[in-house]
Amino acid sequence: MIDPETIKKDMPVIASDGERIGEVDGVEGGDRIKLKRTTSPDGVHHYVAIGDVARIDEHVHLSRPASEIRSGWMPAAGAGGLSATAATAATPSATATTTQTRTVDDGARDVHVEDNKDKSWLPWILGALALLALLIFGLRSCDDTQRTEAVPVGDNVVAADTADVDVAVEEQSVVLPGGATVMLAPRTIGYDLQRFLASTDAAPRTFQFERLNFDTAKSDIRAIDRPTVDGIGQILKAYPDSRVRVVGYADARGDAGANANLGLNRAKSVSAALTAAGVTSNRIETATGGEANPDESNATSEGQFENRRTELTVLDK
Repeated sequence: MIDPETIKKDMPVIASDGERIGEVDGVEGGDRIKLKRTTSPDGVHHYVAIGDVARIDEHVHLSRPASEIRSGWMPAAGAGGLSATAATAATPSATATTTQTRTVDDGARDVHVEDNKDKSWLPWILGALALLALLIFGLRSCDDTQRTEAVPVGDNVVAADTADVDVAVEEQSVVLPGGATVMLAPRTIGYDLQRFLASTDAAPRTFQFERLNFDTAKSDIRAIDRPTVDGIGQILKAYPDSRVRVVGYADARGDAGANANLGLNRAKSVSAALTAAGVTSNRIETATGGEANPDESNATSEGQFENRRTELTVLDK
């Protein structure tokens, strides 16, 4: 879930195709980003729904291309929900107007001047377009599916990342051996790992991180995934007899040998994070799966993102 408080003024806003569509002027209502008028191509404030934000670093990354974003700008709060421009245009004046053009000689060139006469249907058309924009935005806001960016290059070349979407699950308070308390949500690796270590079930057992994927060509743990790894470290620290193996994977783009090294480096990054959380290094093995055993199809950017993953196997408990 994107936290609107992490969106700061002056942050560049980048569409999924890499095009910069403006800068943040502020967040309004907790559900939309107001773009600076000075960075808009038409010199008007535009709004982007928080639901279109894929991730946030020093930029605000959107899940859709610039052309799609601009074709359905989120309307500003105004009369009847219209944008400031549409609201002004859709308000009929005391005398309904239409446009007529005449030409005035300005010496070196002809200048076209507009005169006003009756054209009372114009406000109705503008109002209908604004209502259509509101309907499109409402349908998009209801879409809880994960949106991803296209990644056209190999896994050993830096490219765009895929959006993350959290699904709210109620957490439970769990007391670990030694008295430490952690908050764990069902259907997460931390919840399942703790239950397994506390049970009499025999090892080995493999767990896949639901929130530990890597950016293209990188092995460092993303800030958004760090809490998951730290939580696993806290659980393993409470069960000192357990031993684990961490296996890192890559998607199938690029050279197989390079992908094998990339998978190993990803496993080592997770191992280092677990050690920093208090798990002794002799309890952790690392290995690479390279591009083998894909979790999803490598034919799509979504599948490639899921295949840049890490698995943890409990060897002893």
